[in-house]
Amino acid sequence: MFKLLKLLKKSQVFLMMCAGVFIGLQVFFDMKIPVYMADLTVLLSNQAISGAEKEQMINAMIPGALIVLLLGLCSAICSLLLTQLPITAFIASLRKKVFDKVQTLSMENIDHLSVASLITRTTSDMNNLQLIYANMLLALVRVPVVSIWAIIKISQYGSSWVAVFIVSCVLYILLVVFVMKTIRPYMEPQRGLTDKLSKVTIQKLGGIDVIRAYNAQAETRGKFCKVNEDLTDVLRKSQTPKVYLQPGMILAINAMYPCIYFLGSLALNKMPVEAKAFYYSGMTAFTPYAVQLMMAVSMVVLILIQYPIAHVSATRILEILDFDPAIKDGAGAKAEETGTVRFDNVSFAFPGSKECFMRNISFSCKKGDTVAVIGPTGCGKTTLLNLMLRFVDATEGCVYVDGKDVREYTLEELRDKISLTQQKAVLFSGTIASNITYGCEEKLNDQAYIQHAGEVSMSQEFVDKIPESYGAAVARGGSNFSGGQRQRLSIARTIAKPAEILIFDDSFSALDFKTDRSLREQLHEQYPDSTKIIVAQRIGTIQDADQILVMENGRIVGSGTHKELLKTCQTYREIAASQLTEEELSA
Repeated sequence: MFKLLKLLKKSQVFLMMCAGVFIGLQVFFDMKIPVYMADLTVLLSNQAISGAEKEQMINAMIPGALIVLLLGLCSAICSLLLTQLPITAFIASLRKKVFDKVQTLSMENIDHLSVASLITRTTSDMNNLQLIYANMLLALVRVPVVSIWAIIKISQYGSSWVAVFIVSCVLYILLVVFVMKTIRPYMEPQRGLTDKLSKVTIQKLGGIDVIRAYNAQAETRGKFCKVNEDLTDVLRKSQTPKVYLQPGMILAINAMYPCIYFLGSLALNKMPVEAKAFYYSGMTAFTPYAVQLMMAVSMVVLILIQYPIAHVSATRILEILDFDPAIKDGAGAKAEETGTVRFDNVSFAFPGSKECFMRNISFSCKKGDTVAVIGPTGCGKTTLLNLMLRFVDATEGCVYVDGKDVREYTLEELRDKISLTQQKAVLFSGTIASNITYGCEEKLNDQAYIQHAGEVSMSQEFVDKIPESYGAAVARGGSNFSGGQRQRLSIARTIAKPAEILIFDDSFSALDFKTDRSLREQLHEQYPDSTKIIVAQRIGTIQDADQILVMENGRIVGSGTHKELLKTCQTYREIAASQLTEEELSA
């Protein structure tokens, strides 16, 4: 947990030091108040001073007491602000570091950590750290100052009073030890179950339509309830003992009062009259000092209670920051060609698998070519694209882009050459224009550029019907657009980004045949020098491609043009026969 504090900026450390000064001032003014109480008690008990003289002396004390109260209030406000500002800024910067690190992680790393866990780590874990760091900063100054001051003051009084305070502290500390020992075993399972609950919730909300379609609400509810009950059980076991702490502290403090005053009353009965006023004033001052010291003890206890939770949270944050990405930048390379792609005997195995899923993949394409990939679901089409983009790395063989091994490029260099439309059309909250220019934000105000991308992607026809045109709002995930509209806007974003290689991963599936054909014709006419790689399930989408790769069970089982494959590849003929008429097959 303390390792994270090395990430503090100098400005944040300075603000914390200022906060420490004001916390010290606040304690100083708080400790002055019992002095005024004791002086006032002595004054009121002094029979030798007349009423008028007493009133005059009390009036003289009031300005000083008011100044102490006001200064204490100002110090408290300043200390609170100066404590929260740097801690909040530090947690914000830490959250950004975690986010930036996650951006560097590969798909393999993300799967290992899980999305649900990453969400929990950047929310509740960060909140746990913010809480303990703020309390530690307060305790770091307040507890030593209060303890030293209060111990010096109470040591001036009778040993019987000090014994009462010590007994109260010991009883409270024993309660704390019991609570700490009880809850410690449940800290780590609590975090893991929280991640699991988040994961289950995300899965169920994401698949809510499928759940309803198959009437699986009862089964889904049962899975959620099981995880929820497990988490509730752990929370009950870890949180229930904590409820004894605050009542225990209040009991310890309130038990001191009758004991102090009982012992004081016994002592007062044996004292001469002239000594009673001084002794009573001491008793009046002792009680606030004892309470302040007990509050300091409770602050330390609070930190000890929070520490196991915060320690687990800090470990989870450090796990991300120290995570070694599976995909790393290359040294940087200067391209020898433009728009070329070549797979040289590439094989790929998923993490943890002993056998390669993809085996001996080899093909090449030149600048301006249109290469199509087709095959049954799960045959490795998307994995082929992921290898090109270095979302995953080849287990054997090499993937070349522009004549260089993709592992030689930095990730930024490589991905600047490629623009991708994913299998699932992804839109972000914002406007249509901001979604199209995602990746080339400098074109956001270039209406002609945006409109051209919209026309090529066939998005213009439905955008024209929206009053705000390209300034229309896009809801989260593009939920205010149909599936076909989302696909066309995703394609518009792909072609808007200047790139040598355009990749379309099954991104024409929601388009009707007419729109599909028109869009491909526009791509051919408007981007003749861009290499286009199209993954598709429909024969009609790919039959005009310069080269078609047929994949099955992680292998390329056929390669050539549409007509060539109809003659030479059985898998391709079966796919074509299921989609085309006899006339189309024989044409």
